[in-house]
Amino acid sequence: MTFFAYSDLMANGILDSEANACHYLISKKIIPTRRTCPICSSEMAIKSCSTTHYSDGFCWKCTCGCKISVRQHSILDNKQTPFQTFLGILHCYSSRMTPAIAAEQQQIDQRTVKQYYTMILFFYREVI
Repeated sequence: MTFFAYSDLMANGILDSEANACHYLISKKIIPTRRTCPICSSEMAIKSCSTTHYSDGFCWKCTCGCKISVRQHSILDNKQTPFQTFLGILHCYSSRMTPAIAAEQQQIDQRTVKQYYTMILFFYREVI
């Protein structure tokens, strides 16, 4: 799996919006690239969804009406961290920044960074 350098993500506009960051995470298979509907077993598609129910504005939608968060069954399942911030945390982790420095750089709580560092190690130990 090949990832862009963080500077390339910024230069290519991937960090300009949650939509761009979401599509990048899907392209890198950090967010699942396919989903089968749990109700009718049809293939689902990523669509724009109400931010009232899906904070990212995206969800998996089926023709039968079933909707599922794009985060489900990924490292971001049950997390509210914006995709752009998560990409920043990944950069900090891969740059071997301490959680304290990463938290300061990403402007988030150090406990959150530590949780993500642990999850990254668990989820991607084969890749890293």
